[in-house]
Amino acid sequence: MTNALARMRVSWSLDRIATARAAMAGDALWLDSARGDAELGERSLVALELAPVLRASLDGWHLHGADGAVLETGTTGGAAHDAGRPWRALDAALAAWRDGAPDDPLGFVMAASWEAAALCDPAIAVHPAANSAVRRREDIVLRVDRVLCGVVEHDGERILVARGRDAGDAQRRAQRWVDTLRDALDAGSSPANEASGRDAAPEATPTSAAAASEASPWDLGAADTGAADRNPGDRNPGDRNPGDRNPEDRNPEDRDAADRHLLAVVDDRAQADHERRVEAVVEAIHAGRVFQACLTYPLVVRRPGPLLPLYLRLRAAGPTDLGGWLRWGDLEAAMASPERFLSFRDRVVRARPMKGTRPRSRHDHGPRMDGATTGDLDLEDVATRDELAANPKDRAENVMIVDLLRNDLGRVCAVGSVHVPELFTIETYGTVHQMTSTVEGALRDGVGVFEAFAACFPPGSMSGAPKVEACALIAELETEPRGLYAGSVGWIGCDGRAEFNVVIRSLVASGPTARWSVGGGVVADSTGTGEWLESRAKLAALEAVATLAQCDAP
Repeated sequence: MTNALARMRVSWSLDRIATARAAMAGDALWLDSARGDAELGERSLVALELAPVLRASLDGWHLHGADGAVLETGTTGGAAHDAGRPWRALDAALAAWRDGAPDDPLGFVMAASWEAAALCDPAIAVHPAANSAVRRREDIVLRVDRVLCGVVEHDGERILVARGRDAGDAQRRAQRWVDTLRDALDAGSSPANEASGRDAAPEATPTSAAAASEASPWDLGAADTGAADRNPGDRNPGDRNPGDRNPEDRNPEDRDAADRHLLAVVDDRAQADHERRVEAVVEAIHAGRVFQACLTYPLVVRRPGPLLPLYLRLRAAGPTDLGGWLRWGDLEAAMASPERFLSFRDRVVRARPMKGTRPRSRHDHGPRMDGATTGDLDLEDVATRDELAANPKDRAENVMIVDLLRNDLGRVCAVGSVHVPELFTIETYGTVHQMTSTVEGALRDGVGVFEAFAACFPPGSMSGAPKVEACALIAELETEPRGLYAGSVGWIGCDGRAEFNVVIRSLVASGPTARWSVGGGVVADSTGTGEWLESRAKLAALEAVATLAQCDAP
């Protein structure tokens, strides 16, 4: 069992750490609360070293123990399928991992594609081509990993945390990663380093309980300060296994594509097709089939090489609280998501759906990307924000999803605890204003984070109401499976806290192509033209920092 923790305080910024990690082989993840709003994105972390907990496809799943061995397998679909079993198994695995080190702030990380809905509720339909698309595009359906080593940022401090079999093993793992990162960053050639002008050589110091409590109110726990020398057989974390794919080994033209700003075009045919599908949803609403459905479409482009540089540009132009970068196998994502799916603190679960969007005012240089707060808005922005706040269509769209989430949370929360502390709040981001609401409740005794996640997935803001029928309509009308888009990525700490985003405003790459998908909720008085214009506003963040080469889906 991997029960011991070691901690070392580092002075590198998380963008530099992520850039160094991205240059190495292997899976990695950066979950980024760039705006620093603890209410919307509590914890930023870079996962440096991961170990499998659960892998799931649309055919089945398997659970791994702390030693990597497969402990349990199950099927998806069919008479023998128990939809709740993988989620209960994950809650049990988290409890066991927490027992080993209850003060570990890293815990698990998870990515769930839209198609993972089939693992949550067998009644939810996914796109008929989902299985073949997952295999062809090497997409994730559901993946959960233990974080063996990572860097977490809290209150301006960055702490490298490593787990090991004992104190010495944990300390050696921490020191190996510090050495590896220092070697990568001392060269001073990373894009983040050049952009920030920061010094290349940082300090990395072990932390003790006394030093931690003196430096920060956040409890860092005790750190082993014993020998950190490598064992003769220890593998450098940046070394590649035979057969590892190096993301930098792509064609040089592909590596440079993101920086060459190739032209992307959304043609008239795409607009006409989307408007026809909007009309089909409106017809279904008038027929009484659904109240609302979230209809989306992908802009498919040639894969532009590694996506972390693109995420750094998105982050600089319009920071959000639930963004990040992910590379798991061939799948890579640059996520500029502002939307929370669920968060968990002290057994209270909160959802913050976004429904209702308006573009921010444009100036001679293009879209505003300054992430201005309310006090910084110009008169045009204020008028746009106020119009959104009062618009009956957007309010209806929003409150339908609020009611849906009240129902979802009611399945796992104590009776009488589900309530709506905020309704129709307007949030301003670099390119858009968003209408949000907050729904929260207290988890019932015995309900874990993963069981609660499954009860609410897929996100109501990306499905519609009622959820099962809206998902069936989406599967009929959309042109291809959504993949990671409209799914969720997040972290689950051993301290009982967790945070999951909704994967929107994100470029997701697998195989030779990448997708930036957009859409919106369609209600009874929606029009095809109006929905098209709203979806175009959601492309503005990408268009402001990069233009890519459009291509047909394979």
